[in-house]
This record gives sequence, structure tokens and C-alpha cells, in this order.
Amino acid sequence: MWGVAGALVVVVVAVAAMRPSTAEACSCRAPPRGQFFVGTNGETPADAPGIAWSGDALKSYMEDDPSHVTKVERHYGGSRNPVRFSLVKRGRFEFIAPEGGLRAGERYDVVVEMKWGSRTDRFETAVKVEAGPLALAEARLVLSPRRRETVDVPPQDAVSCSDEIEADVVRARVELPPTLEPYRDYLLYATIVDGEPRESPPRSACGQRRRQQPRQLRWLEYDPLFAACDREDGLAPGVHTVAVRLETPGGRTFTTPEQRFEVDCATSPVSEAPAPAPIEAPRSAEAGPPPVTHGCALSGGPRWWLVVALAVRRRRGLRGRS
Repeated sequence: MWGVAGALVVVVVAVAAMRPSTAEACSCRAPPRGQFFVGTNGETPADAPGIAWSGDALKSYMEDDPSHVTKVERHYGGSRNPVRFSLVKRGRFEFIAPEGGLRAGERYDVVVEMKWGSRTDRFETAVKVEAGPLALAEARLVLSPRRRETVDVPPQDAVSCSDEIEADVVRARVELPPTLEPYRDYLLYATIVDGEPRESPPRSACGQRRRQQPRQLRWLEYDPLFAACDREDGLAPGVHTVAVRLETPGGRTFTTPEQRFEVDCATSPVSEAPAPAPIEAPRSAEAGPPPVTHGCALSGGPRWWLVVALAVRRRRGLRGRS
């Protein structure tokens, strides 16, 4: 009798010990420690101060020390020739300015190498200088119809990466004209709710950790504006205003006109019934339970069901010998 009970105690202790902490459960990919700000195909407007770069360790470099910029080459005919350049620091950015400034039609290859102790990260980009200035005033803010749906938010427990909650949701998106669309990743965005800039809420434990790092410069393509139904997350129920401010790395800005919207679970429209989920084939006992993913990757921890299986097999062996 003690042999069977002892085996069960071992299983319980093993499962408890294998329960991952939040840090172990979420395998969060670190954001890049530096990035160039250029368009889809390397587009940079000719009226920019230079080729925009931002890195976590930017403050560690002195203004007269351009050693981290290891390559600036201009395309000329079929050749690439090194060019002299200067660094222009402005706010969160450092601009790599080729001698003579940027001119429409020019192309450059640029490399930055950032050192982190014994590690060196290499960043490179191909730049195509286009005529400017950018037509920021042609951007439009579009709001989706409000609807009841689930959104991901940081977890309240210590195991999952994120929680799915029910909320009344309106999604904001910036529509750009064809001439500006290639610059979508070049621009910076800020959502302004009720007259105040608002950071997009993190969607997972990984997002919460990133907030401890330097502020992210990009904006979600679809920014969810929501009021939670069963817990305090998102906006307060009721009517709000929203606008989006667009900004170039060089400092030119445009703010879309304000729009009114409402999020409130008590008055949200009834959503259409979701399509029934497909019926899955039964899983074999040997396959184990399906992996659990709550909005981000889970690290591969010990497979506790294998411990259970071994304990059951041992128990059967003890019965056979008795």
C-alpha cells in the first residue's frame, strides 16, 4: 500500500515543482536594440536631416565619435564609393547625413555596429532618396464599427502569457494615400484619446516587460480601443474622442481630426454568432495534452504527463509481483 501511495506523492511533488513561473512560461523575444527608420524599399525623403537611426545605447556615443557607423557608400553608376558624413542628433534619433546632404535619386548602403560588452550587433540598410516633403495631411483615421469580441491582455496568474477577456471594441487605423503608403514604417504614430496621448495597452506579459525598456517607437496597425466587460481593463465605459498624430523622425507632424466613439459592454451591439468549431479527431493517450499558447510562445518545460504515465506503469508492475 505504501508503495502505491509513495508513487502518487512523488507525482504530486514532481508536478508542483514543474509548474513554471511567469518568467519561464513566456518565451519573450527581445525587441531589436537598434533600427533604421526607412520606408518599405528604403525610401527616405530628401528633406530629412539624414538617414534616421535609433538604438538603445545611443547615449553612450559622443557626438564627435561616429565609430559605430562603419559604412556609408553612395551608389554612382555601377560602383559604390565611400562618402564622408556627419552625425546630427535630434531627440530620440541620430541622423547619418552624407556630405552635401540628401538629394533625390541618390542611393546609399549604410551599416551601424553597436557594441554591448563583448557582443557586437550589426545593422544594415539600403537607402533610396525620394523627393519630399511627405504629404502627411492626406492621412485619414478610420474607425471600425464597435463590436463585442475578445482581446488579449496581460495575465492575472503566474503561468499564462496573456488572458483573453471579453470587451466592447473599436479599432483605429490610419489610411495613407498611395504616395505615402511606402512610408508607413518610416512614420511614428501616437494615439490621442480624450485629448491625451495614450500608449497602446500591452497584450501579454511580454508586452509588460518591454515597457521597462526604452519606449517603443512604432504604433500598432490596428490600435484596439476597448472597455472590458468583466474586469478593469482598457477605457472607462462611455463616449470618448480619438485622433492620431503622425510624425516623421525629422520632427514634422500632422494630427488627424478628432472622432467620437463609444465603448460600453452594457450597450454594445450583439455580435454575430461565431461559426461552430471543427470537430477534431480524438487524440491518442500517448500523444499527451495539446500545447497551451496564450498569445505568445511558451517555453518547452518538462512533460509532467510522462511522469504520471511512469508512475502508473510502476504501480501496475507492483500489483503483478504481489
